[in-house]
Formats: sequence, structure tokens, C-alpha cells
Amino acid sequence: MDDEVSLFIPEGFNNNIKWNLGHIYVVQEKFAFNIINERTTMQKNIFDLFSIATKPTDWGEKYYQRLAN
Repeated sequence: MDDEVSLFIPEGFNNNIKWNLGHIYVVQEKFAFNIINERTTMQKNIFDLFSIATKPTDWGEKYYQRLAN
């Protein structure tokens, strides 16, 4: 799958493939670290991009460029 396809948001949806993969990572990190009462090692910008109530249309062009590389 190339970047153009991974950034495509189907009609009726809020998110693309890259957002879904990032969201899986964020949720897994939060659950894994919360269970053992530790702080996550995830960078804050990853949390800000892929947490609940976020969507790729809120990222702006600079984030798309960084994710595509």
C-alpha cells in the first residue's frame, strides 16, 4: 500500500489507515503501561495525533508531510 492509499479517508468515515494504525499503538501503550502503573514511553505528539476524539483532518498539512516520509 502506498502513502496516497494509506492517507485516503473513505466517504462516511473520519479516519484513514495511518490514523487507525497509530490509534492501535496509542491504545496498546496506554493499556500496557497503565496496568503496571508506569508512564508510557510514547512521544506526546503521537498521543496528540492518534488519541480518542482525534482525526486526520485536524492534523494540518505539516503532519501529513511528516507521516508520509
